[in-house]
Amino acid sequence: TYNYSLVHNTDPLIQVRALELAQAKLDEILALKYDANTPTGGIPACGTPTGTACNNTPDANMNDVDDFHGTSDTPYTGYTRNVTVTTANNLKLITVSVVAPKGFTITLAAFKANF
Repeated sequence: TYNYSLVHNTDPLIQVRALELAQAKLDEILALKYDANTPTGGIPACGTPTGTACNNTPDANMNDVDDFHGTSDTPYTGYTRNVTVTTANNLKLITVSVVAPKGFTITLAAFKANF
């Protein structure tokens, strides 16, 4: 009906913006090093016999994946972006969720390998 269309005509725009915000943050994080102790180029990987021990602790310098764990921001009014990073078996699962107006939530996730 006309009323439904009128109320929901901005839904696709809200969903696309939420998806773009999630993808942008995920891309930003994936471009960083696996760990603060990972050398440029990733070899030798931290936690290996020839590498240094991994430091899976977030810090304020935002130079590796762990540093984004627990971060949250509001890139636009009504949009909240949250990041979690979990580590298991030399993989880090990065999850970015965007809560948008009208109750929409978009979640994207990717693994970052230790190499």
